[in-house]
Amino acid sequence: MKIIESSFRKKDFACKCCGKGKFDARLFFFLEELRKLAIKYELTSAYRCKKHNDETPGSSKTSQHLSGLAVDIKFDTDDNELLGAITGMLAADEWNLHHINYPWGLHIDTRHQVSHCVDILPYLD
Repeated sequence: MKIIESSFRKKDFACKCCGKGKFDARLFFFLEELRKLAIKYELTSAYRCKKHNDETPGSSKTSQHLSGLAVDIKFDTDDNELLGAITGMLAADEWNLHHINYPWGLHIDTRHQVSHCVDILPYLD
């Protein structure tokens, strides 16, 4: 049963390898906030099954992606001021999300918060 209006769909957060998945609500609502601000980005990775994670170069064996607690995004800009504002939002008390800047984009996870996934996928189409 869908109860959340969103331009995201379950498949946006599912594993690209097997289609299964779960995704943390805190990350979902942060991504929704970026969309409301008209910041363009591409989700490059959300939930990953073990097989997919093992095949992803540079991924950790204990990756937050395995639990639906991480997302990788690539921004459609190289505006350092805008990217700085986004990373500032992540660190703000309202979100308190961990992030790592990479040349390809941004990794965001919930490692500083409760270590279980409040799965948003059952509420999306």
